[in-house]
Amino acid sequence: VVRVLTESDIGDGNRTEVQVARVKINFQSGAKLAVQAPATLRLLGPNSAQLQHGLATVRVPGEIKGFVLVTPHQRVTDLGTSFGLEVAKTGDTSISVFEGEIELEDHQRLVGGQTVSFTASEESPREIPYAISQFLDTWQVSFGVEQLVGDVRVASPVERHLPGLARDSDSLLLFPEREDALLQHGYVVDAVKPGTYRRPFRKHTVKLTESIRVDSFLLQYNPSYVEAVSRNQSFQGELHFDRPIVALILQKDLLDSSDAELALPGTDFRNIFRRGINDADVVTLSADRRVLRVALNVKNGVDQIRVLVAADNNLESQ
Repeated sequence: VVRVLTESDIGDGNRTEVQVARVKINFQSGAKLAVQAPATLRLLGPNSAQLQHGLATVRVPGEIKGFVLVTPHQRVTDLGTSFGLEVAKTGDTSISVFEGEIELEDHQRLVGGQTVSFTASEESPREIPYAISQFLDTWQVSFGVEQLVGDVRVASPVERHLPGLARDSDSLLLFPEREDALLQHGYVVDAVKPGTYRRPFRKHTVKLTESIRVDSFLLQYNPSYVEAVSRNQSFQGELHFDRPIVALILQKDLLDSSDAELALPGTDFRNIFRRGINDADVVTLSADRRVLRVALNVKNGVDQIRVLVAADNNLESQ
């Protein structure tokens, strides 16, 4: 279960006990805070919160900076980043920076790939081995992915910019891409309506009837070289989002042309020599547009599709 809240749902200064599964809070500023139960937190303003105990991921996409998260032993200021925190009931805290940079209250800065810990008895943070595994659930929820069923997982922070190098012979990887991207009226996609899609497309494409803002996700199968040569593989999965899916891009030409608007800046697409879906693949968008079901029979190379979900913030266009 994932609950999606805004600041007005909680109210500044109100203490909130997170008892059930996971909560995602969308701040007015555009910052996103995903919290794993059990946890206790308090909103301090339109761009700040206090985590008294629990596990959380903070993401501040785009050009926004300055989100503050307060813990019993530390005040963390975002400098354009994503990071995870785990606060024990004793107040002991660990912080892992996934992307970008944060500033601690003593003006020390940490960058992506660093993890530090704090205790009441220590005057300064202590660097420990980088850790991300405990944050993968809240990392996923922070992007609006409520649930993944079957042979699908969200790319980790380390993998997010490297779809061409991220190899997994056992799973489909879902890469969160650009957020709050503006697609103009007339933009060409493969599908916008609920239903089942498979090849051949017979060049049937759809033009958007209005301009929309979207969060983009790239779903990919990219095996190791050995697996790519040795055998076909079949994958089935369901992707559940907390917002409607507004469009799908399923064929190579449109994937190629949409990279400029929808891929993360600096994305490494090396080794991607085959894109789209093949004639054995089936993609189904549910009637409520919240669930995408995929059955992919991967023959060779790299299968990719793009899933465009309605943006849930008012960020400036990236």
